Amino acid sequence: MEVIGIDRLLDFDHFLCEEIKAHKVMSVEDEKRQRIIIAAMQEFIKGYRNASTDTIVKSAGISKGLLFHYFGTKKELFFFLFQYAIEIIGGEYKAAHFESRDFIDNIWQLSLLARRLINKHPLVYGLLASAFFSFQEVFPGELHNFQNPVEELKQKLLERADRSLIRDDLDPEKALRIILWTVDGYSAELTRLGRQVADYEPHYDRIEKELGDYLTLLRNALYK
Repeated sequence: MEVIGIDRLLDFDHFLCEEIKAHKVMSVEDEKRQRIIIAAMQEFIKGYRNASTDTIVKSAGISKGLLFHYFGTKKELFFFLFQYAIEIIGGEYKAAHFESRDFIDNIWQLSLLARRLINKHPLVYGLLASAFFSFQEVFPGELHNFQNPVEELKQKLLERADRSLIRDDLDPEKALRIILWTVDGYSAELTRLGRQVADYEPHYDRIEKELGDYLTLLRNALYK
């Protein structure tokens, strides 16, 4: 899998929240800091249990003592990386503009944006995809402590959706919820394809077509 270079990651520091910016490792010289983060992300893509701090320090060219000076524990490192990745992707979603108030159209545009961002941030998305399963298996119940930028954006699009597009004989709130639940259910079903971003790549075109088919069905059933 292609990995984002040091300069590319540095370009997105402006997306980071103040808590991440204040972390001890962020005071490290830029190239060294990004070398540590990239090495750690690459290793945690294997999953939390399979990730080796020995491999991380070897790849980053630092001592294990220095790694734990910055992060304290393997868990703290993992949580930092997850938050760091969320901040980058969240910044990208917040920068996106959705002019339409058609909820179905915006869901479709959101899916196209997600595909573009996966290609733009393969390492970051790779970490997030693998981390989702690590949270389920190793840290159940802790995932809710982190924001989900995709869900936040979907809720915003739901709030500003044009209810007048819904058929007059339907409750518009329930109709919009049906659209959202269908999309969420389809997304959940896709997790069976694998634990890594690379597992999904051969299926992108099929996924895009299937989602388009579902959205067309929903439009025909629920819109005027």
